[in-house]
Amino acid sequence: MTVTVKKYDVKENNYNDLELNEAVFGQTPNVHVMHLAVVRQMANARTGTACTLTRSEVRGGGKKPWKQKGTGRARAGSIRSPLWKGGGVIFGPKPRSFEKEMPKKVRKLALRSALSSEVEKILILSHDMVSSHKTSDFVKLLKNLDLDKVKKVLIVIGDNNNVRLSARNLPNVKVVYPENLGVYDLVNSNKVLISEESIAVLEGRAINA
Repeated sequence: MTVTVKKYDVKENNYNDLELNEAVFGQTPNVHVMHLAVVRQMANARTGTACTLTRSEVRGGGKKPWKQKGTGRARAGSIRSPLWKGGGVIFGPKPRSFEKEMPKKVRKLALRSALSSEVEKILILSHDMVSSHKTSDFVKLLKNLDLDKVKKVLIVIGDNNNVRLSARNLPNVKVVYPENLGVYDLVNSNKVLISEESIAVLEGRAINA
């Protein structure tokens, strides 16, 4: 089965057909592996810096508030007890890593599955899709592609400052390097624009050596 997508010629303002590698863009998606990859990507994005103080770390509380007996009040040994306002936290969060591991072959399978399942969203463009770093130029490109009303547009392109600078102020556009493209980015977008030069990078990432 041949996988064919549309390629947009910016200069000629027209569309042509482009055949893609079936081994990467024409596979039966493995939904379970895609799910694992999305969970991993979102977990790895967590900073894990939440931190609370235990009773031994809260400042103060070294002196017994009142004597043990004779006051009629409940026994207390420290004003930093977890039972007290301003006291330490029991089993609160501490800095930790949320990173998840995934074998390389499984990561490649997840990327192939995502590219295959979302191939209908893909549109190929040339590397020089905009000629300047002005946001207005990128907005004009989106209008030419009828994408100015699309909620989430993903751009996959290598080193191109014009694209990154012209798109950075647009809340509905995300630009990623082909080396960093994740499964979550693909499934969470309504349209995916890929530069022609990035296809080879994605194929290299997705095919088992």
